[in-house]
Amino acid sequence: MALRDVLRTGRIRVAASVAAALVMVTAGSIIVMSVRDQASAHGTMQSPPSRVYHCRFHDLPQQPAIPACRDAIAIGGAQAVYDWNEISVPQAAGNHRAVIPDGRLCSAGRDKYRGFDQPRKDWPATRLVAGSTYDFRLNGSAAHKGTVDLFLTRDGYDPTGPLRWDDLEPSPFLRIREDHAGGDYAMTGRLPAGKNGRHLIYAVWQRSDSPEAFYACSDVVFGDEPPPRAPVVRPVKPRGDGPPEHDHSHPPNPTHSPDPTPSPKPTSGHRPPAAPAPTTVDSRPAAAAWQPHTSYAAGAVVSFEGRRYTARQSHTSQPGWAPPEVPALWIGVPAPDADKAAQWQPQINYPAGARVSWGANEYVCVLGHESQRGWEPTAATTLWRLAS
Repeated sequence: MALRDVLRTGRIRVAASVAAALVMVTAGSIIVMSVRDQASAHGTMQSPPSRVYHCRFHDLPQQPAIPACRDAIAIGGAQAVYDWNEISVPQAAGNHRAVIPDGRLCSAGRDKYRGFDQPRKDWPATRLVAGSTYDFRLNGSAAHKGTVDLFLTRDGYDPTGPLRWDDLEPSPFLRIREDHAGGDYAMTGRLPAGKNGRHLIYAVWQRSDSPEAFYACSDVVFGDEPPPRAPVVRPVKPRGDGPPEHDHSHPPNPTHSPDPTPSPKPTSGHRPPAAPAPTTVDSRPAAAAWQPHTSYAAGAVVSFEGRRYTARQSHTSQPGWAPPEVPALWIGVPAPDADKAAQWQPQINYPAGARVSWGANEYVCVLGHESQRGWEPTAATTLWRLAS
């Protein structure tokens, strides 16, 4: 479709950036992509997080608690996780199927990263709403011009079998062309409609200034698959291991969750009781009550059953999509309390160092994450420690 024809549809989304602006063309729409320059390395998918990104930033590489990450490190070593942004083929030159064999897509055929090729159903997965818009982000930390293609697995994809090229839809559902000097790529795009269950998004980032290409596997879930279990049920014991050989990491931005769990529908006929609302006085301006059949912009703040929530993405609410039931669309906001630690709640982004109360004790967050039911401080002991 010619650009002038696309423009006639009137479906234009613009994202401002202080660094640069790129244009992403999808079926029937044109999306402007913001770019934020950063220091060097290479890159991987940050939102939804790739397998290696989960293991690097949502787990502890020297003491992995997420089972899939623990096994990946046992197979390929911790250095593969510290080099999270180097899953690439130097001489790909667009011949991706020729240079990467079936079953090795997530490692790009490199033995160092072969742990990320494991076929299994318990890779941390991001919950998505089929047919909705989503804020994609590729953490591109080097000055590489090129094209990013995002492919989704076909219906009937089996995560317990090796990932093959034929498991992917033949065409990308998003394609991003850029001509800037590098940085993170923040993209708002529409997810394919009609998807359900566990799938995988495969990212191919082909440089135009070099034959090198980068690859990433991001596990996702559409629909009503049960929420993930807490990643840990055992305490962390300090180890005397020295620093890794080298670490190309930089602090992730924005705050990440160990396993976001969006779903457009409740997983049963009734919703678990909401966490108790804080009893302290909230001096913030009142937030409007959540309502169905209402258009909410990303960043909108609502109240529901005594708690405040912020919209993750723009959408029109539907009956049964109340904030506690749809973490894909809403993130909880803890109430301020200057005198004591706020009570732990699910569906909250807790940064490292945050303090909460649970039972008769106070806890300190060890690893930044988004809380979920079943991840209480007494259960998720690699995420929380008793306050001293």
